[in-house]
Amino acid sequence: MPHNMRLVITIVDRGQGERVSEFGIDNHVDYSFLTHGQGTVRSEMLNLLGLGTIEKDIVTSFIPEHAVKGHLAGLSGLLNLKRPGKGIAFTISMSALNALIAHCVDTALPIEDDEEKEVKHMPPKFSLIVVISEAGYVDKVMHAAREAGATGGTLLQARGVGNESTQTFLGEALSTEKELIMIIAARAAYKEIMSAINKSCGLLTGAKGIVFSLPVEDIAGIGE
Repeated sequence: MPHNMRLVITIVDRGQGERVSEFGIDNHVDYSFLTHGQGTVRSEMLNLLGLGTIEKDIVTSFIPEHAVKGHLAGLSGLLNLKRPGKGIAFTISMSALNALIAHCVDTALPIEDDEEKEVKHMPPKFSLIVVISEAGYVDKVMHAAREAGATGGTLLQARGVGNESTQTFLGEALSTEKELIMIIAARAAYKEIMSAINKSCGLLTGAKGIVFSLPVEDIAGIGE
């Protein structure tokens, strides 16, 4: 029976995503998907803060729970994630995955001797806040988030889909262009950040924002 799986999300400067994917292949993580995004730090602040480029690569991978610690440690060493602005990698628990994919991933990463002990589950220290808003509101979303304690985020472009009844309920056309913003926040602060975003850019505002969060199980690149 396959072991518990984690979704690994790695966010790095544009052009570094291939290194992440190659590292995964070299370490038997054969299923990775790369997409492009943008950092939310204002471009004029990049050099001052030493945060690298605003263009980002986002690599998503599947990995068995027992292999997470070694995988993140390897990524951190490869990309020097302990230095500010070099990137971030984190994991989210998965409730299910295609059986064939899960089997392939699981058998490609057998349990080593030092991984035989049962994985201990600790309360998450971070949360992933996800905001889906109308296009053009990322600056307002991030202003509200920063005022509540967030330090930055990553932007992806998206398009809404849905049936007519949902569109009528929300009072908007779901098929319009959207902005999907991901923010990593400490568990102690995520509720306040979400509340600030919802107040400024929630469904009852012009941004028509939907805000939700997911627990981050493991992380490299922040709070190490």
